[in-house]
Amino acid sequence: RTSGPILPTPVVGMVGLLESRSRAVAMRWSDGDEIWLLGMPAWDVDALAASELGWRRGRFGGRPALDLPAAVRLVRLLGRLAADGLLAGAHDTSVGGIGVALARLAIASSLGASITLPPEASAHPSASLFGERTGRAVLAMPRPSGGALAAAADAAGVPACRLGVAGGETLAVEVGQRRPGADPQRVRGGRGAPCERHAGA
Repeated sequence: RTSGPILPTPVVGMVGLLESRSRAVAMRWSDGDEIWLLGMPAWDVDALAASELGWRRGRFGGRPALDLPAAVRLVRLLGRLAADGLLAGAHDTSVGGIGVALARLAIASSLGASITLPPEASAHPSASLFGERTGRAVLAMPRPSGGALAAAADAAGVPACRLGVAGGETLAVEVGQRRPGADPQRVRGGRGAPCERHAGA
């Protein structure tokens, strides 16, 4: 039973075969790893359609966008990057967008990061951080691999945006003049107020 509208989110369960456990991609990053976003950016307010943030704020309007061919290109690229051993960590943006993906990676790694979103993200920071447009993934990779990633993404027709570098005690995300931050270890341990500053709307 639900007390309100049902989220328009079809769920597809899948089982895959991993030929080698050594190629499994973890949900973590290490000090010095480069952090990238693959897939079409979602810096517009429409990215919040059917999002967790919209749901929690009682805003149920909008229509989620799906570019299926673009999503297929991303998935195929991720498989190739993993097979080539270029990925240190990865997370999708399906629940909570870039903001939650970064937070989960930081918490799982007990390590912060310095993130700067591009200037166009500053017009709608909440949508840029928490929009859930499909066909995107946040990746972490050793620093020398960034060039290889950019080349592979370009060849595959997948947009790629370098977000920052892993390291330090705080996950700091700069969106225009706003710079919210959180200590991953305090959040993981459930101690104190995790967010030092709020990004605003």
